[in-house]
Amino acid sequence: MQNSSTIVLPQSSFAVRAEQELASFHRAVAELYGSAEADRAAEDWLRAFESTSGKSDEHSFRRIAQAASTRLASRLAAPRNTLGRIRKLISARAGHTPCFCSR
Repeated sequence: MQNSSTIVLPQSSFAVRAEQELASFHRAVAELYGSAEADRAAEDWLRAFESTSGKSDEHSFRRIAQAASTRLASRLAAPRNTLGRIRKLISARAGHTPCFCSR
């Protein structure tokens, strides 16, 4: 039985959404910390994505972004509000709003 707060996406929609999420995450990190750091953060995002148990729900993207952002913050020894800064930056953009910005 599916929890009403969990949205399961068809596999093709999930792949498209994953690409959008990764691209949004990469752009935000690039704008804040430069392209080299964005490339490293994207690798962190992909590792987190690969470690998910194949669940294709909205919550998995939030967990992936949180894991990648935590690694970014640790690497940069940045203040603990790094994820918040990324959320604000992407929320301010027009167009696609990734799910990790929704909270």
